[in-house]
Amino acid sequence: SFDLNYSGVLMPAELTLKNKVKSSSTGYGHHRLYGMDFDFDGTLESECEIVGIETVKANDVSYEAFKIEWSFGIKGDGVLDLTAYGEKAYNFTHTLHQDITYWAVPGIGVVKSSTKINVKLKANGMGSEIWTSSYVKELIP
Repeated sequence: SFDLNYSGVLMPAELTLKNKVKSSSTGYGHHRLYGMDFDFDGTLESECEIVGIETVKANDVSYEAFKIEWSFGIKGDGVLDLTAYGEKAYNFTHTLHQDITYWAVPGIGVVKSSTKINVKLKANGMGSEIWTSSYVKELIP
C-alpha cells in the first residue's frame, strides 16, 4: 500500500484501479490575495481515477508506478473588495479547473506529479482575466 496524501490533498479512500470516483458539492469561502479580499460561493466537482501502471522517471530513477489522474473544477460568483485601494467592491464570476497527474509507487509514495491550472475571472465593471499555469514536480521519496 502507499499514501496518496500529498501537499494537503486527500485522495478518496475508495480509489482503486479503473474505478473513477466522482464528487460534487457546494460551499462558500473567503480568500485574501495581494491585499484583495474575495468572498465567493459556488460548486466544486471532482473526479479521480487510477488509470493504470506505467514506467515513470523521477530524479534519474525509473519506477513502475500507479498513474492517478485527478481533476476538479470550481464555478461560482462572489465579491472582489478593492476598497483598501480606494476602489469599490465588484461582483464577479469565476471558474477554476485543475488537472493533476500523480505517479505513486507502493512502499514509497508519490514520486512525480504534473499539474495544469486554468482560472477565469470576470468582474462587472473591470473586465476579465485568464490565468494558466502548469508545472511538474519530481519528488524525493
